[in-house]
Amino acid sequence: MNSFFSIVLALAIMCSGYSNPGVNTEGTPIPSVMSGLAEDDTLKVSIHATKEKNSLLYKTKITFTNKTNTGIDLIFDCGSLISSASISKGDICPAVYSMLLKKSSTEEKVGMYDKNFFEGRTLSVTYEQEEGVRKVLEIKLKAKK
Repeated sequence: MNSFFSIVLALAIMCSGYSNPGVNTEGTPIPSVMSGLAEDDTLKVSIHATKEKNSLLYKTKITFTNKTNTGIDLIFDCGSLISSASISKGDICPAVYSMLLKKSSTEEKVGMYDKNFFEGRTLSVTYEQEEGVRKVLEIKLKAKK
């Protein structure tokens, strides 16, 4: 009878969407700290993500630096200033002008993101300096020890 209950428990866990906080969906260990930096002539973005203890979430600090003498619009993607290709957004998630980054300024934002958000370890930021001309910065995250 014990093996029957073990099988039922295993099936219940599989169907519930249980996720091991120590591994990604491919079964490989996930790092506890990741960071990355990307920049072009207009914008510099740095990201530092630290996994919360006993959690599936990363506390993520994002620093945006406008390197120009004009303001730029950072574009939200489904409510976030950073995007992840590993997360499916669906069809009902418009991109909107979200935040003006003033000329020659730096802004820091902190958010909590699920481990699956970092699956591919490549995130992106979309912005406009001129109306209708969108640019995307890709930030590749590397594990830190």
